[in-house]
Amino acid sequence: MRVIGLLFASLALSAPALSAPALAETGGEPCTATTVADLKDPLLDGEEGVIQLEEDAIRAAATVVDARVRCLGQVLAPVDIAAVHRLHAYAAFVVGDASNARRAFGAARAADPAWGITDRLAPPGTPLRDLFSIASLDVTTETVKVPTGTVLYIDGVRTADRPLDRPAVLQLAAATASGQAGAPRAVLDSFWATADQPLPDWSRFASEAVSSGAGASKAARARSPAEGRSPLPWWVGAGAAVVAGASVYGWAVADHSRYVDTGTALDEAALDALQRTANTKVMVSGGLGAVGIGLAVVAFRW
Repeated sequence: MRVIGLLFASLALSAPALSAPALAETGGEPCTATTVADLKDPLLDGEEGVIQLEEDAIRAAATVVDARVRCLGQVLAPVDIAAVHRLHAYAAFVVGDASNARRAFGAARAADPAWGITDRLAPPGTPLRDLFSIASLDVTTETVKVPTGTVLYIDGVRTADRPLDRPAVLQLAAATASGQAGAPRAVLDSFWATADQPLPDWSRFASEAVSSGAGASKAARARSPAEGRSPLPWWVGAGAAVVAGASVYGWAVADHSRYVDTGTALDEAALDALQRTANTKVMVSGGLGAVGIGLAVVAFRW
């Protein structure tokens, strides 16, 4: 207990306050995409640094985590975000920045209320444990605007209300992902930021999101509404119509044969009726033939 207290006091006199390195470390340069799994080892290294009282190890772990958060391609869950906040609290604590350590602990507790600091990390009565215990969960916020076609996740929750009195993990994501409902959102920008850190210029993502959405819409319009469906029903319908037309036409031919056959012994009225029936059947067969041709054209274009 006395060792931790002395360490806290000595570092408070000798080291400067820790700044938020998320954006400064990367300098806006391209980076290799990372995942939540890539944060595991440096987060564990940071906790081990706390246990071993190794300031350099804690600060190095925080730097690595910030760089990897900056390159994340997925939205972090609140439980993972809480671990990031705790690491920053440790890093602030070892340089004597109790105020920022308490704020980071507050963000961590808000993100993952079920987590409790262990005796191995901070035995009862130590300054680190006290800071964790008194960290406030209360927060005031301000609403921030994001570019069209994007959404903002703050500490793993989709919201535009940014905390004013504690740090947060900010992740700007595309409003849609690959045009598929339920698909993971594409993260456009991601970083851990202190409460007073200004937001970056996200305007460049507006055109990217809009053009991406427009491209998807054009592609959807370019696809045939019947894409992926079989033309077989249309061919069957066309064949049935042609066969029916041929049958009706054959029936009309038979009537015509009876009409011209002098041996039928039909009177004039019966012959007139037979002629009208034959003509009607010819017209019906022609209509069925036209329907069959139309259905065949549809099937061919399908």
